[in-house]
Amino acid sequence: MKIIELDDLARILKIDASALLKRRIEPIGTEYDVVRDALVGMKTIRIGNRDLTLPGLTRHTELCFKVLADFKSKQKRNVQPLQYAKSDDIVIEPLRPEQFTVNGVTLDNWVQAALVVGERAVLPSILQDAGGAATAIPVDDDEVFIITDWVEMKPTTVITALQADIDGTLFKPAEMRVPRMTDLQIHELDFPWIADVTLDVDGKVEFAGDSELVPFGVHICLGKLVKTITLTYYKSSVHIGLKNDADRTIRPSLRVLGKGYDVVPLTESGFISLMLSGRKPCRYVTVGGLRVFSYTVPDEWKDNSIRVDKATIERIMAAGGR
Repeated sequence: MKIIELDDLARILKIDASALLKRRIEPIGTEYDVVRDALVGMKTIRIGNRDLTLPGLTRHTELCFKVLADFKSKQKRNVQPLQYAKSDDIVIEPLRPEQFTVNGVTLDNWVQAALVVGERAVLPSILQDAGGAATAIPVDDDEVFIITDWVEMKPTTVITALQADIDGTLFKPAEMRVPRMTDLQIHELDFPWIADVTLDVDGKVEFAGDSELVPFGVHICLGKLVKTITLTYYKSSVHIGLKNDADRTIRPSLRVLGKGYDVVPLTESGFISLMLSGRKPCRYVTVGGLRVFSYTVPDEWKDNSIRVDKATIERIMAAGGR
């Protein structure tokens, strides 16, 4: 969904969203009604005891309708409310940090601590961009990100400008200052940033300190891409026997390879290589003596297959993971 030129924007604005989203979802209403209700909820955020309306998302609500309608016409899938959607249904949801993953590292929150003056990564974050490995966040073929507003949750402005590289096109910097400094900075983009290939946002840090600059907008995707908190598991078991031929007491440890808290499969070969070389953290499970134990494996992992050769495994076990 290329929207980097005025011609692209003109094509999207000509779309009749109400006509493309007219399918009825009983007993709720039409697909258009479902999207409208979702956007109404997303446009208002509550921070502390205040209800705030996002100006960018409010102004560009109709554009969000049209982008979703264009997405539906290409995917040839039906729109469903998020709560009732199946994996192949189209849904719309607010932006969340866990939607952004690169090099096997998923965002947990929007906080960036101890920023120093200069140009710094925002999306991917500094943590995701460690060592300059992350150049841009890849966007799946079955999703679209729309960013309309940025809100700085910290009382002091640290990042004063943002520049986005979207789908390989570098946009002009967007000013993040507001005329009057308050305890909450809301920055409305002149036009939404719409990404369906890659997303890379850098910021100008003018004052050293902490930042919690949060993007607001919508995530349009198939239900299978909605990041879950709980997973369905099927059970598997592993039986490992260790024999100690040494003349001293040993304390074996088992290294479990996994991303985050082992709730997503480890499939990226680059990330695996970093973990095997000791550059990425692994989780250690200490085994006190010989013990039979079981480990549940997520159902979503069934189709993933990553093979590590015998020599590598022997090297890890013999040399403490190096």
